[in-house]
Amino acid sequence: MEAVRGKQRYDLDRDELDRLAAGRPVWLDIGSGDGRFVVEVAGANPGVLSMGVDAARENVRPASRRAPANAIFLIANVDKLDADLMGIADRVTVNYPWGSLLEGLLDGRSSAWDALTTVMKPSVELELTLNAETLDRAGSGVDAGLQMLCDALGARGFTVQTVQRLDREDMRRMASTWSRRLAFGRRPHAIRIQAARG
Repeated sequence: MEAVRGKQRYDLDRDELDRLAAGRPVWLDIGSGDGRFVVEVAGANPGVLSMGVDAARENVRPASRRAPANAIFLIANVDKLDADLMGIADRVTVNYPWGSLLEGLLDGRSSAWDALTTVMKPSVELELTLNAETLDRAGSGVDAGLQMLCDALGARGFTVQTVQRLDREDMRRMASTWSRRLAFGRRPHAIRIQAARG
């Protein structure tokens, strides 16, 4: 697996990953963007191994440079996650997916779901936070898009626990650069879905 810390690129194998994760839960953020969320999670939860996955190496370099020791950044496309990540994650977050990732999540049979479920432990928590406007465009309406996501989750053995609509203040409080940017839009509106399996 390719990992980065600042400008340094290195290979991380499963043995080393298991050593880093020993005795603590692994929280995996998919599509971590600039990495702020991963760094803040690691800082607030020193007993957790916080991992971010993103395809864009340059995006995560600044955050990875200042990340605490319990934060790791991997470079990969979501639908091509390394087999070395199989069954690693106790918790998975996906914040503001768009494009092919959002389309894949709306389709319960997609390779994105295959990859996501491969990295999850049998008992896992999943949190999806979505820009309502993007969901509206991708799913032919917010309610229709939410139903598609809930159907996809059910098809993968998840139970939806909560669906929360986030307002401007909720979005500003979230440890995500993109969330805070969206909060300053004309009609900020996001949705968070929390689900669990096992």
